Amino acid sequence: TITDVITGVTINLLKVDAAEKTLTVSRDTEAIKKKIEDLVNKYNSVMDYIKANNKYDSKTKTKGSLYGESVVTTAMEQLRQTVQSTISGADINTDMNELREAGISIDSKGKLSIDSTKFSDAISNKFDDVVKMFIDRTTTDGFSVKIYDAIDIFTNASGSITKRMSGYGNTISDLTKKIEDKEDRLNRYAETLRLRFASLETMVTSLRNQQNFLAGALGG
Repeated sequence: TITDVITGVTINLLKVDAAEKTLTVSRDTEAIKKKIEDLVNKYNSVMDYIKANNKYDSKTKTKGSLYGESVVTTAMEQLRQTVQSTISGADINTDMNELREAGISIDSKGKLSIDSTKFSDAISNKFDDVVKMFIDRTTTDGFSVKIYDAIDIFTNASGSITKRMSGYGNTISDLTKKIEDKEDRLNRYAETLRLRFASLETMVTSLRNQQNFLAGALGG
């Protein structure tokens, strides 16, 4: 097993062969592009979900389930700012420090898209710079780290969305308990009313019997 001939490549020699061999190593640019496309699609999916559920329909007078939820609006804006930001560092090429320079742009509606030609050109001619733009380095957070951190602020154990969910969960539990208590009291009150009704019904029957007895006696 040889690991110090080609950087990042491990060569396993399996058998002796006197014939000359040629080893060709190439980058799987399609796999790299697929990962970037997945990132873009997931970003757009999140934005679409937020927009679909954070709006008010004036025609039907209905609100989305996230309408007026400030933490959601903040999360959306934070993500948008992150993908539009610039990374910097001693080892970062200033010509390749924004996503748009690798062909990844954002439109007026906040949706990301990839210019395949520009992205392929960047991968072919500035591969190391593209890698540096995404990965975590000693003095620089790449976009993969920046996006992860932007999401983590909201979703970790003490994140604002996590706390909001916990708060709603507690409110639901409290309301459920109050509903159960109210239902128990209502059931007990309903049972009391049923007993009173039954007693009054018995009393009315008794009075009518007396009335009929008296009517018969007086008539006699």
